[in-house]
Amino acid sequence: MRGDLTQAEFAAIIGVTQGTVNKYEKGAIFPGEDVLNKIADHCGVRVEWLLHGEERGAAPQLLEEPQQIYLATRPALMVDLLVRANGLTRKFIKAAGIIFTDQQEAQLSAYIYEYLEEYHAEPGEVVIRRLADLIKKQEG
Repeated sequence: MRGDLTQAEFAAIIGVTQGTVNKYEKGAIFPGEDVLNKIADHCGVRVEWLLHGEERGAAPQLLEEPQQIYLATRPALMVDLLVRANGLTRKFIKAAGIIFTDQQEAQLSAYIYEYLEEYHAEPGEVVIRRLADLIKKQEG
């Protein structure tokens, strides 16, 4: 997508370092929402095309309105499930009176997210309690 620009020139346009562009190109890391929007805007394509692409060799779909904003997410991460998982986590921690570190809370949210994704249903309090106990055991 950078065309004839050097990595350093492209990095300056999208607001990252040349090393970061190098890592993007190698697939070592992936750009976040802000950077994806900058790349899409610079290249005149939709963020969806950057994320999902088309058939090899197909031209990207050009934007009708270059300033269009698209909420870019990691394709495998569904924001609605993440919001539900975080809400269930906070609700459980508050109701149970458990003191968790930020790391433990994030771990519980991740477990609940995976449950929501796999079973297409909210885990009950017993399941969440078991997950919380598992996290506490791992730390202690």
